[in-house]
Amino acid sequence: MAASSKKKGENGKGGKVGKGEKNDSGGKAMPSAASDSRSTKVAEAQKLLEFYFGDSNLRADRFLQRERKKSPQGWVAFDILKTFKKLSAATDGDVELMIEGARASSDLAVSEDGE
Repeated sequence: MAASSKKKGENGKGGKVGKGEKNDSGGKAMPSAASDSRSTKVAEAQKLLEFYFGDSNLRADRFLQRERKKSPQGWVAFDILKTFKKLSAATDGDVELMIEGARASSDLAVSEDGE
């Protein structure tokens, strides 16, 4: 899969929903510690990816510019993005968390075919 700073289309939507635990009051689901941690990691991934692909960073980031030129659509593979130290640390190197973070953004798109 790959990410791009292009605006999301229909195929850019998606993601996973975690299950919560029931509490004693009203049977409503409460987020578990694991899902809270996961959502925190997804939010951090989203923030970092939006920064990396934001106009001010992208203009100066020669590495990302070179990577985007490798794809006619300007995609950057998550295999490349997982090498970014801050992003990898924020997601424990979990590419699925990075993908969820990109999909959560209104400014990024995720390819469905991995190109």
